[in-house]
Amino acid sequence: MKIRTKLYLSAAVSICLIIILALLLLFFSLREREELDKSELVNEFTKGIAELSILTDEYIAYKEKRMEEQWQWKYRELSKILEKAEELTELNIIRLSFESLNKSFSLLKMNYQEKQELLRKNAPKEEVDRTIILEERVAARVRMETQKLITLAFDVAENSRQRASAVQQKEN
Repeated sequence: MKIRTKLYLSAAVSICLIIILALLLLFFSLREREELDKSELVNEFTKGIAELSILTDEYIAYKEKRMEEQWQWKYRELSKILEKAEELTELNIIRLSFESLNKSFSLLKMNYQEKQELLRKNAPKEEVDRTIILEERVAARVRMETQKLITLAFDVAENSRQRASAVQQKEN
């Protein structure tokens, strides 16, 4: 084989290796960006759940219309985040718990309205006491569901950070 042919062949092999390395670098960069984006979404959701927890406690304590509206607004914002992260299967359990939290909060609002209506009508004490007991139970349920969501969100965020870190280590 001529020297010229050997040089062309070695140049072609070198170019192929450089292309392969560039493609691998591109692949790992895209994976890293994808994992970081997922992690960012999960972190944003986790922060939002913590804020929703505070709003929940404020609503339970004061039951003001403004706090209810803030809670609903925050819930819609977090729903949008979950929609953005629709492809994340890790968030499926969070989605279910999140929907359950909304149902429980709606039940809490309805129970409070029922209690207010009974008080306006001067209903028997037993009926008012029943709604108060139910309200306390539902409030406890809402708090537990909120704490469960915070825990789940932190777990998913931690797993997401670990995956992003693993992709970065593979790249190096």
